[in-house]
Parts: sequence; structure tokens; C-alpha cells
Amino acid sequence: MIALVLVVLGAGGGACALLTGTAACNGDQNCPDQLRCVDGVCAPAAEGEGEGEGEGEGEGEGEGEGEGEGEGEGEGEGEGEGEGEGEGEGEGEGDPCATINYSLNATSNGDLNELGSMPGYAAAQCVRLNGSVTIGGQVNQLETLSKIVDVSGDVTFNDTDALTATDLGNLNSLVSVGGGLRILDCDDVMMSALAFDALVTVGGDLEIAANANVRTLGFAALTTVGGGVSIVDNPLLCEAEDIDDFESHTGLTATSSGNAGGC
Repeated sequence: MIALVLVVLGAGGGACALLTGTAACNGDQNCPDQLRCVDGVCAPAAEGEGEGEGEGEGEGEGEGEGEGEGEGEGEGEGEGEGEGEGEGEGEGEGDPCATINYSLNATSNGDLNELGSMPGYAAAQCVRLNGSVTIGGQVNQLETLSKIVDVSGDVTFNDTDALTATDLGNLNSLVSVGGGLRILDCDDVMMSALAFDALVTVGGDLEIAANANVRTLGFAALTTVGGGVSIVDNPLLCEAEDIDDFESHTGLTATSSGNAGGC
């Protein structure tokens, strides 16, 4: 084998050796164009060898990246949609009201406090009471009842002479009474009106009787009374105005007597 050495002299007197044929080399940079350092000697590159390897590596990397990105995006979108729909439906269907199984028979404020201490009552936004409510004796405040929206049984106010409320406004959240609603012998000087602004349904009788200082009736939302309506012996309640107005806006017919006549 014969080694051919070419020496090119530059203007500064330096020389750069380019190795061809079978001359020894330690890298492609020592070989002329179109030659590669193969097994320590400069030799022509095999046809297609460089191009084939380059194309194969490029295609393999591209396919791998594409598949990875596609799978990642698909999983992310699916998880996000599922979580969002589930949370929304759950919140919408939830009932903010607590159901309390309790029948209240209160003759003092302490009895009302027992209802307020029932599990779940204090934290509840509103309360459905599975039981009945009876108020009388020395009860003089009704704040504990302000959360109640539904009572499954009767609601009775009987001889509540100590009440300081003017209109039973603490029951303005009450929407439905499953049994009867009775307001009887309430002679406290403060209570001049019966509001019940949100009450829609009374399952049994509605009875308003012998209340010395009641002058006006509310019941603005009342549409249904399952039993009879009796409004009697309320000496300051005007028969011609207040009771007629009650019948007009509720669509109910009341049995009435003993109320104020010519008002």
C-alpha cells in the first residue's frame, strides 16, 4: 500500500496535512471531503450509509414524540370534564336544610334552647322539623324558630301572654305545616299582627281565635288549607276589612264571628 501525502503551504508558512487513501487518521476532520475515518484510515464513505442512519433516527424520534403528546392531551381533557360535571351535579342536588326529628312543647325559653341544641340544628341553613311545635307559658322570644321551613305536624300558639314579638316574624321562613295551625288566647299586648309571610300550605285546620290585640292578618303566600278556616273572637280584628282581604288574596273562605264589626 502506498500513502500519498499532500502538503499545502499557506501564506504564513504553515502546513495542513490532508490524508487520503490508506493514510492513518484519528477522526473525519483529518480526511478530505467525501472521505471518512474508518478503522484509523481515511476511506471513501459507503453509499447511503450516512443518509440511511440519519433518516431512520429522525423518523423514530418524531414518531415517539408525536404519540406521547397525543396521549397526554387526551387523558388531561377527559379527566377535567369528568370532575367538573360530577361536582356541579352534586352541588345542585344537595338540600341545604337539615331534617330534625323533634316535637317541641315549650313553656319557657329553656325549652326552645333544647331544640336549638339538637344535632345539626345550629349549623343548618334551614330546618325541616319532623314533629310538632307548641308554644305557651312564659316563652318570650322565638329566635330559635327562625330556621324552620317545614313542620310535619301541628303548630300551636296557646296562651302566650309573655311574648314580646309584635308579629311572629321569627316564623316568616315557615313554608309548610303538615297538620293544623292554631293561634289561640294570645293576649300579650305586643302581638298585633300575624305575618307568616312565606306560608303556602296548611294541611289541617287554620284557627285564629281569642287574641286580644291582633289587628291585622298577613298570610301573603297562603293558597292551601286542608281543613277549615276559623277566625273568631278577635276584638280588634276588623271583620269588614282584614278578614275580607284575607279571603280575597288567599282564595279561602273563613268562618268568622266575634271580631270587630264596623271598622
